[in-house]
Formats: sequence, C-alpha cells, structure tokens
Amino acid sequence: MEGWGWPEYPREDPRSLEVEALAQLEILNHQLIVRDDIPAFVRFLSTPSGEEDLAWKEWEHYWESVDYAARREQLANDDYYVT
Repeated sequence: MEGWGWPEYPREDPRSLEVEALAQLEILNHQLIVRDDIPAFVRFLSTPSGEEDLAWKEWEHYWESVDYAARREQLANDDYYVT
C-alpha cells in the first residue's frame, strides 16, 4: 500500500542516514539495540555532507562487529527485548 513505511533514498542522499536511524530505532527491541550503540547512531547522524558513502560503510561495519550472541545472553532476562 502506497504511503506505508519509510521513504527510500539513495545512500548518497543525506536523508538516507536519518531514515536508516529512525527505522532501526523503531524496531530497537528486535534489533537488540542498547545504550552502548548510541555513539554509533550519533556518528552516523553527524556525517558531514558528501561523506554519506563512508558513513554507510562504517555503520554496516559497526553492526557486523556486534557480538549478538553475547548481547542476547545479556538481554535474556529483559522482557522488552525479543531474544
């Protein structure tokens, strides 16, 4: 259905960073996002104009480096998170 979901922008468009951050925060309990991830969000959203491609690479690298098994264990007793 048209009008549902987040708008899609090419990665070189600064708005793509904002939409990505908002989309992740919308489902943070499923994504296992925690307070320790806030600096990554701030860096991503503070990207200077023209450096969007680098920001995306760093963003993806950050999330690939997260130890999700350890995080699931850490959050296992927190009813908010879907582990």
